[in-house]
Amino acid sequence: MNKMWIGIVVSAVVSFAAQAAPVAAEWDFDAVQPAEKKTPQPQKPKRGLVPWVAPDKVSGLLPGEARDTVYGNIEQVEGVRGKALKFDGFTTRVVRKADQAAPLGQRFTIEAWIAPQEFSLNQTAIMNCEKDRQTGYFFGIDNQGRLLVQANIGGQWQTCTSGVSLPLHCWAHVAATVDADKGLTLYLNGKSVGSNPVKGPFTSAQGADTWIGMSQMKQVTVPVRSQDPELFNWMVFDGLIDELKIHKKALSGEEIHASYEALKPAEVRVLQYRKMPSGPKDGKRFGAFYTRLNYSPEWEKQWRVGGRADVVVTFEDPRANFVLWRGTSYIPHWVTQNDIWYNNQFVERRGGSDGCIGCVEPMSDKKCRFSHVRVLHSTPARTVIHWRYAPVGLKHKHPYIDPYSGQGDWVDEYYTIYPDMVGVRSITLHSTAIDEFTDWQEAIIVHPPGRMPEDNIKATALSIGNLKGEVTDYTWPETSKLCKLMNVPSQGCIQVVNLKSEVSPFMIVPPTDNIRISLFRSHGPNSMFRHWNHWPVAHGMSSTTPAFDASKPSHTSLTSWKNWQLHRSTDNSRTHLMLHGVTDKRCKDLAILGKSWISPAKAKVVSGNYRSDGFDMEQRAYVVKLQNPDKADALHLKLDANDSSPLVNPAVVVENWPDGAKAKIEVIGRELNPENIKIGIEKEIDGSTLVMSLKLQASEPIEIKIKP
Repeated sequence: MNKMWIGIVVSAVVSFAAQAAPVAAEWDFDAVQPAEKKTPQPQKPKRGLVPWVAPDKVSGLLPGEARDTVYGNIEQVEGVRGKALKFDGFTTRVVRKADQAAPLGQRFTIEAWIAPQEFSLNQTAIMNCEKDRQTGYFFGIDNQGRLLVQANIGGQWQTCTSGVSLPLHCWAHVAATVDADKGLTLYLNGKSVGSNPVKGPFTSAQGADTWIGMSQMKQVTVPVRSQDPELFNWMVFDGLIDELKIHKKALSGEEIHASYEALKPAEVRVLQYRKMPSGPKDGKRFGAFYTRLNYSPEWEKQWRVGGRADVVVTFEDPRANFVLWRGTSYIPHWVTQNDIWYNNQFVERRGGSDGCIGCVEPMSDKKCRFSHVRVLHSTPARTVIHWRYAPVGLKHKHPYIDPYSGQGDWVDEYYTIYPDMVGVRSITLHSTAIDEFTDWQEAIIVHPPGRMPEDNIKATALSIGNLKGEVTDYTWPETSKLCKLMNVPSQGCIQVVNLKSEVSPFMIVPPTDNIRISLFRSHGPNSMFRHWNHWPVAHGMSSTTPAFDASKPSHTSLTSWKNWQLHRSTDNSRTHLMLHGVTDKRCKDLAILGKSWISPAKAKVVSGNYRSDGFDMEQRAYVVKLQNPDKADALHLKLDANDSSPLVNPAVVVENWPDGAKAKIEVIGRELNPENIKIGIEKEIDGSTLVMSLKLQASEPIEIKIKP
């Protein structure tokens, strides 16, 4: 059984029969013994206040002559022979002090068996001993999974990169030779995959430690967009390392191939793609639930949260959930039955706004410092969720800070979700600079590990329509070559993103002639769609990092909508509304749903001690108020539906509902099954509200009776 070790000592020195050459050092990670546990203590200040600085987490000391130190979270797993060490991609490294390392001459070889879980966002070391990339050597992989060896040869920092990428999740034998007379050579599974025939003396990094599994220099992510030191990140290997050796000579190709054949495992695939968690989709219940959605154990160890850190809305229809998860910075997503994630973005300010670095958005808040979610109501009739966040830059700076209050931009979003998998998104931006550039919507598809955009998005990726039922479809890659979307229907206000799933996400906004739809043009690496992997899940200080593969979660953006009808505003706030959800209908068939929300049927109280306040778009509900809670009688309500103002799964809320009172619902002239009538009570400090949602569609008047 594999065992998780936190704070341990790992042994890595083992003799090896039939060595091809004298070995300067080797690690097979077989022996493990408990480490001495010590509680880190802050430095005691002599005077004034001194910030506490956390020391490195020492996991253990490698027994043997060298006494290597292991840092961070580690796990011992089955290796190609004996045990291997699992590096977590965040904290794990093995360090051999300079005074314990055997000196290297002008020719040497590094070889290892590795199984990458995913690739980092720049150059990650398998082993390195260097100073400022000027002296010493570096052996590792780059952001595309290509092998990389670098060394000071002839007084210059020289590089050799493989022409192929490593296979993910599989054991691979990797080797690099450094030879003052022949240059640098790389090998993958016993075959040469790259060389640089540069000649000259090798200059070692005098006094430098040797690190395994982590690069000794912090790096910015690729592509390089800033040299700000605060945006540099540690690049840590994510995966398994075993049978690591340094030979005191440059092995020949035949010797390296023989070393590969000697330990070649029968089963090479030892890891699998990580799964983004979205909660159960079993169709058993509707409601909003606090939970903890666990990703990989390595990733979860980086979070200091409890068991109810995330929120999931489940439905009696098993084809989707609505998820607010730390891994997406709590940006809400519709998640289909086959785990395709979709969101309609958030409030974003222009990159670099007011001195911020990078994109100014909640995506930059990768550890949820300013992003929070809470469930306000969860009843059989609907759920109401509040998401509050700040659009910030990569260094967590708020834009447009008010000089008097000290407040920057903040956003309140409220999601009112009904059992029919349709909800209202209410977006309010609070800002001192309310007229500055703002994005309110972007069609974003998130791809779990193991999937490229084409695995999730149909070639006819977009359908845009209006309330008349007129629709234009847009197909990739032809659409991505355009400067803008062509032939958008007049007053287009409906968008469906066509996914390879049973249901697809849609949105509807109040139409105006001023709506502007921007297109994400061109394409990404190895895909006809643009896609990036700086978000979700990633903790690195990065933005707009193109994805070259499917090793990490990534995302695609298709369009961005602006200038739809404003719902309300003040001197320092603006609110927009959007109807959204998932559907198995065609775009033109959503026109009736759009009409029911944008031009709703008139409501009239026929009898009872009630007042009709009409249709509230923000709730997607007809609002009725009981005028005297002490005299609660039967409500008789008429909804005057017609072809222009239809009803689609209408909801009625009755304010001032008597505490503890139940309700009996009757739709006059219609027989509704009990499961098509959902009733809930929402309790607030000023009283209770009855919420009723009906599963019905009508283009003629209906009358509803509600009896306490």
